[in-house]
Amino acid sequence: IEIVLDALPEDYDSVVAAVASKSLPVSLDELESHLLAHESRLDKNKKRNQLDTATVNLAQNSYTFSIFTKLYL
Repeated sequence: IEIVLDALPEDYDSVVAAVASKSLPVSLDELESHLLAHESRLDKNKKRNQLDTATVNLAQNSYTFSIFTKLYL
C-alpha cells in the first residue's frame, strides 16, 4: 500500500492523507475504490473547467464581434 501511495501524483494528496490517517490498515480493494472515486472526481472537475473556459472564450469572442460590427458595419 505504501508503495502505491508514494507513487501517486500531487493530485491524490488528499487520498494519501485520508488513508494514512486511518487507524486500521486499508485493503488493496478499498484503496482501489478510493483511488477510482478520486480519479472520477478529478475528471469531472477537469471537464467542468474546460467547459467554463470554452464559455468564457465564446462570450469574449461574441462581445468582440459585437463591438466590431457596431464600429465597422
